[in-house]
This record gives sequence, C-alpha cells and structure tokens, in this order.
Amino acid sequence: MTEVKWKNLLGKLRANHVVLTSMQPHDPMPEARFCRESPHRTLGHLTACQIAWFPLLKQIQKGDSKGSIPIHPYTLFENQGFGTAPWDELISLYEKGREDWIAILGHIYIRQEIQTAKRIWTPQTLTKRLVEHETNHLRDLT
Repeated sequence: MTEVKWKNLLGKLRANHVVLTSMQPHDPMPEARFCRESPHRTLGHLTACQIAWFPLLKQIQKGDSKGSIPIHPYTLFENQGFGTAPWDELISLYEKGREDWIAILGHIYIRQEIQTAKRIWTPQTLTKRLVEHETNHLRDLT
C-alpha cells in the first residue's frame, strides 16, 4: 500500500469514527435481523468486529509470526448481548476500542506480517478490512 493510500485509509478510519459517534442514540430493536434494519444493531456489530479483530493487531505488535482471531465477531455480538446493550455502553466500548487501535498504529511497523489459518495480515490490511467493513455497514444505513 502506498503512503498516499495509507493516509487516505487513516482518514476514512477517522471519518467512520466521527459518523458513528455523532449518530443519535437509538434503542435496541431485538426484532432486527440485519444491521441495515437498525442503527443500534449496526453499532453493536461494528463494535464487536473491532473488539474481535483487535487481538490480531496486538499479536502483530508483539511480533508474533502466527496468529488468530480468538472469537468471531458474531459470536462476540451474541455472547456479550450487543444487540440489546444500552447505546451509551456500546459507544463507550467502540470509542475505547478505536483509541486502542489508533494507539497501536502509531507505534507499529505497518507492514509487519502475521499468518493466520486463512491468510497473511499486516496492520495495513487489517485496518483496511475494518474500514471497508464499517463503510459498507454505514452506507447501508443511509
């Protein structure tokens, strides 16, 4: 990834954060089966994704050559009750996770590789996955 693309990606990471944290609070919609049906479910899902993928970023930071994502975001979403958690709690988890993510990006070699069962990741490719995933879900809400 070129330096320009990386800077653009970091800009989009910040922009998605602003969009999510600027949203008006929404009540849970337990009947919603898809994120596009509920801003609350979207926030819960994106929070779960960020939390679930963060351990892989930490493994890269430690210099591990092999890594894994210990829990799937959907499992985390279900197990932690993110579909019915209060909005303020979800925003707080999301913001803390984003702060931690950005802090690591500021102190890591962004091309450091780690092998998982399915592919090779770097901080850049993992951040790209997060940004694109958030962007797609936010687009579905509009």
